[in-house]
Amino acid sequence: MTQPLHAPYATGLHKLSVGLAPLDIAHWFEPDRQWPEQMANKGAMLRFQHGDVVASLPESAAAQDELLETMIAHLPRAHPNLFTMEPKGLRIQGLHPGGANNPSLWPIDRCGRMVQEDLCLMQADGDRFVLTAASLCAPSGWKLSEKLGQPLIGIHAPVPGYDVELAHRVQRVFQGLQAGQLVWRTNWSLATEPTLFMPGGHSVSPVQGDAITAANAGTHVWLRVERQTLTRLPRTGAILFTIKTHIDPVSSLRGHPELCAGLRGSVETMKPEMRDYKAITRYKAALIAWLDAQIGP
Repeated sequence: MTQPLHAPYATGLHKLSVGLAPLDIAHWFEPDRQWPEQMANKGAMLRFQHGDVVASLPESAAAQDELLETMIAHLPRAHPNLFTMEPKGLRIQGLHPGGANNPSLWPIDRCGRMVQEDLCLMQADGDRFVLTAASLCAPSGWKLSEKLGQPLIGIHAPVPGYDVELAHRVQRVFQGLQAGQLVWRTNWSLATEPTLFMPGGHSVSPVQGDAITAANAGTHVWLRVERQTLTRLPRTGAILFTIKTHIDPVSSLRGHPELCAGLRGSVETMKPEMRDYKAITRYKAALIAWLDAQIGP
């Protein structure tokens, strides 16, 4: 089994951190081996639950237009094996191109149909940054309908410690981000199912929790890692926040004792209120036992 592409838990220490690093524009978007499944998931979500996954405010129109222009120019250059610009519009390998080229759709909707990433546009409103448009097919514990029009602090309100430990630092990052500058980070959580669309929060039913044992935690618990990027669009000044969700069973760490040890340490050092928020507490002991078995003596 292929090991996860990103492993932010490998440090063995859990802490709230912005943790941004510069990113080359060539790696802005990250098509990978999960492309077919994730794009199929997007197609289904956009067809059957469109109102749950795409939304925008009128004031985002110019920023959406700029984002569409930017992505259409960027993707064929960065990923010519997947994207080709043709007279009728953008051709995407393996996908019906109608949605991406449909002028009747909001630009944020068209952009979301081009890549695996979820896309969120944030715009300044005084000294706040507000979510004004998004294509969000893989939310982790939040609903677009509830967060549209909300500032950063409102979006992250349920996260334990965010207001005290991170809010001011994130605000400074948004204020200081320069046009064209691209930065990235990762974060992680655990889930008891490999579902991409999880708007209801980090939860685990009693049945699922009781079913997880030291013998089966590797196949019953899933690593959910978000690769996030931030960049400021030069013309409108809007900030694009992208979220690429990677889902792998914990068993993908088998044969990598250093990653198992890192995940064990990160779970153990996580504050109890964060473990409760992420719904890890119920099966923590079983997971630790499974990881210990992989680490060995």
